[in-house]
Amino acid sequence: MSAQLQAFELEASNVLGDWRAAPPLTVVALPTDLPCSAPDDARGLYLNGEVYLVAEGRRAALAPRTIAHEVVGHHGLRVLLGDAHRSFLSGLASSTDPEIVELREHVRHVYDFDFGALRTSDESDEVAAAATERLVSFETGQVEVDKPVRRRVAAMLGHFAREFLHLHAPVTHDQLLGALLAAQGRLRHGGRMWGVVGRAADWYSSLMPKQPWHQKPLQSHDQLKALLRGAKEEEDAKAFRQVLLGVFGVFLLIACIAVLGWQLVSWIFR
Repeated sequence: MSAQLQAFELEASNVLGDWRAAPPLTVVALPTDLPCSAPDDARGLYLNGEVYLVAEGRRAALAPRTIAHEVVGHHGLRVLLGDAHRSFLSGLASSTDPEIVELREHVRHVYDFDFGALRTSDESDEVAAAATERLVSFETGQVEVDKPVRRRVAAMLGHFAREFLHLHAPVTHDQLLGALLAAQGRLRHGGRMWGVVGRAADWYSSLMPKQPWHQKPLQSHDQLKALLRGAKEEEDAKAFRQVLLGVFGVFLLIACIAVLGWQLVSWIFR
């Protein structure tokens, strides 16, 4: 193994060493060693939940930016958002926030030159990843933002508007930073506190693609079957009661006619 690859692997270990839910990461020498075709200046790749770093011709000190780009920007947001990742990218595509627009122009300049026009979803995916690179601290190798609480709250409110209120809510720059910070936290701390954080995040993600609250089934399949069976039994019992009442009514009518007839006969022959 070359010294360059060893330096990159050491840098990746320093950045991701204590992350509990980091994706598998492989360091390769050249872009041609990547598992799919890539441009000659490729620095990394995210593919099927795995991350690849290209070491040749680059300084290992730059590895944290590529790690953030691939691990947090691409993988982390998918883990955090689940199926809601698609609507998040749609919100990025429709955003008119000046800082998002600037990131979009940067991505178009870089990728249009190499590949031709990107699809809207791919472009937004790269916008999020490009934003992640700018947040990396070279001292710690981690994503850091100022006013993290405000931005995490903004991200949660934006997510609630899109996924629970089903509003078309463009993603702001604050929401993007908050989501990236949350994605890094999910990867770093997903297994802490006896797995409570990870299970809670998985539960939260499982709610994202659900139907609107007013369309959600309130009972399980077995409960619904029991309710239908009970309703049918109640309907049968009601029909039986109606038959009994009908029979009783007929007998009552016959009895009344008999009494009236007896009274009439008695009056005629008295």
